[in-house]
Amino acid sequence: MLASAAKPRKKPEEKREQDAEQEGCDDGEINGGAVATMDDVAGEATEAERKSAVKIKQYAEKDEEAAEEQQSAAEFAKGIHSVIVREWRSRRAHTSAGNSGAFG
Repeated sequence: MLASAAKPRKKPEEKREQDAEQEGCDDGEINGGAVATMDDVAGEATEAERKSAVKIKQYAEKDEEAAEEQQSAAEFAKGIHSVIVREWRSRRAHTSAGNSGAFG
């Protein structure tokens, strides 16, 4: 009785054909890939892309400001160094001429 209640087996080639047809058929399901939303327009940046661009611009501006501050600090140090060297040379010249100076 068990043999009569069991479904008849399909031949292997029929099974393969049926599987291939099912895999190849479009049943309306989306498998993988990205799905565009209704408000996406070709050529327009997404909100995330716009936010990223804004952040990149902000970081670039901060880097530029930091570079300008470093340049200003370097120019200031160079100016101070010039003053100190000039003062040192002046005192040294006075010392070697017979005047006693603090840097002598």
